[in-house]
Amino acid sequence: MEKIIDFIVRNEYRQAQERLEKLIQTNAPKVIIQGQQKLVEELSEGKVKIGGDQELLQHTFETFEVKKGNGGKVYIQFDNGIKYFPNAKYGRFITR
Repeated sequence: MEKIIDFIVRNEYRQAQERLEKLIQTNAPKVIIQGQQKLVEELSEGKVKIGGDQELLQHTFETFEVKKGNGGKVYIQFDNGIKYFPNAKYGRFITR
């Protein structure tokens, strides 16, 4: 069993690292690459800003399911009823 926060940080880090590599390959503007590098560094240190009930991040889970909500936005629902919205209106958000 894994904590929700560990799952989120690991996956967000992987996605940020892949995006950084693509930005470098496509010769994106330097300021964009620097911003992405900063995000990758923060995630590698375990720093991630998530709104909502912070206590839920410490819960463990066994399975999760990727779903689409209203408006077609993707969210993750864990087996314990907790929902994580990586692309919510004002940033990352977690709720029950």
